[in-house]
Amino acid sequence: MIHHSNQFPCPAHPRDIFIIDHEKRDIPDAHMTYRLLTEAEAQGAELYTPANSLSDVLHPLMLLSWEWWFRTEPALAKTDIKSVVQHLEEKQQLANRLKIWHPRHYRFLLHEEGKYWPVSGFPAMRRLDELDSPKEKLFWWGHMLVFALSIMQRFSMILELASPNFGFVPPQRRLYYLSDHTRKGKDFAAFGAAIIERIAEAPEIKEDQWYILGKFLNQLFIPHVSDIQDWNQLYQGAQKTPTNHLYNPRKKALLRGLINQGNPRSALKSNGKICILADIHSNLPALEAVLEEAKRLGASRFLVLGDLVGYGAQPRECIYRLANLESSIFVQGNHDYAVSQAAWESVESETAKTTAKWTREQLDTESLEWLGSLQREQIFSNWMVVHAFPKSVEYFKDYHNQLSFKESLDYIAERNLQVAFYGHTHIPYAHLRTSDEQTIPIGNKNTKLFMRGEALLINPGSVGQPRHGENKACFALWDTQSNMLSFHAIPYPVDQAIEALVRSDLPKEAIYSLSARLEKGR
Repeated sequence: MIHHSNQFPCPAHPRDIFIIDHEKRDIPDAHMTYRLLTEAEAQGAELYTPANSLSDVLHPLMLLSWEWWFRTEPALAKTDIKSVVQHLEEKQQLANRLKIWHPRHYRFLLHEEGKYWPVSGFPAMRRLDELDSPKEKLFWWGHMLVFALSIMQRFSMILELASPNFGFVPPQRRLYYLSDHTRKGKDFAAFGAAIIERIAEAPEIKEDQWYILGKFLNQLFIPHVSDIQDWNQLYQGAQKTPTNHLYNPRKKALLRGLINQGNPRSALKSNGKICILADIHSNLPALEAVLEEAKRLGASRFLVLGDLVGYGAQPRECIYRLANLESSIFVQGNHDYAVSQAAWESVESETAKTTAKWTREQLDTESLEWLGSLQREQIFSNWMVVHAFPKSVEYFKDYHNQLSFKESLDYIAERNLQVAFYGHTHIPYAHLRTSDEQTIPIGNKNTKLFMRGEALLINPGSVGQPRHGENKACFALWDTQSNMLSFHAIPYPVDQAIEALVRSDLPKEAIYSLSARLEKGR
């Protein structure tokens, strides 16, 4: 038996390990778990979870072995096996409902010297407390906060907002919860305090960067905090949280950013209309036409489903126009990712790669950082927003076929969601999962959302690169009072979009190909 420096419990035999979720694939079985816990290569490591305003959690024990982390807490070890099994089963039921842990996260019972320990195992990730650069810290802290806020609003469940409790597996950009601690309820004041508590973790970050984080959070929080009282509690919780006097200027900068556009909650009335648009692709004439028509139809909010840039000749203008829309929600598309991260493999065709590289050269640092900061999915009470394939980890690589429509609908239904809005295919279309779990294509007909027992997968089509056979800009309109969704395709000055391409210094082959595509709408 190996005695680890952090005194992590060590089983004497594989039969001392009982896997709770034994049917889950791609996780170590009892024999492999035993080897990981006992082999000499296992490296003991204590993880300090800093106290925060959301709880008084005891420090866990952490063990790193090869590419796996194991986590437990001495206070939860009992001589009564029934109470520990009950604890693990309750956590597993919660995991099935919340979907906030890594897909390979598993739980098991470990017996050592008369005590039974509840243990979690999960693949090694990069924890947020391990980040080095200020830019990375601010980016991931922002997503940690909105991740936890979404869970609090959807499930009335509070997560422990400490950087070591969240991680991701590079190069993926999906965040996972590492702790097992949750508690029921909502606490907006404590959540606001957790925002300010980040300042002490990064004294090297300057005032202007904290202001930018505040602005970033302002936009991310809008869909999740629609009630004015909840917003006031959150802001007051942040405002009243004390900091070292040396950090006060940074706190003030963060608070200024948090209310940068005034109090935006009044724009989130439940009886408004929402314009849903995707795949703008730097086509400014098409974007302007859609925004004008959407506002004429009464839209006051916007869901933007990714691929703001790529292909078209006016990326700067499109980003400026979109980033300054009030009450807007964005997700990142594969072209946005390729341009902001110079990740050319995220787009497939040579024309796409050529225009992505050209687009990056046209954008300033602030625009690139804004594109790079967009989330890949946003999840609300009973609906979600994503660029491409909801079930895919990367979201970008998959185009739908009839089988994947069914998989996506099953996936969102399993997450207790009823609607997923997505883009990527450039085809306006909806698919329905009926109450008896049949998948039915319903095309671009007016559709009633949130019917009992049903789930919908909805693509509004493309604004700037239509491929449905007409050179018209597409969008959808969601009337949140009646929950009716309508599809729209409108003419726009195609000649202006082509003229902008011709005036650009893109390669002639790309200009010819893109112009022909715009003319045909394919």
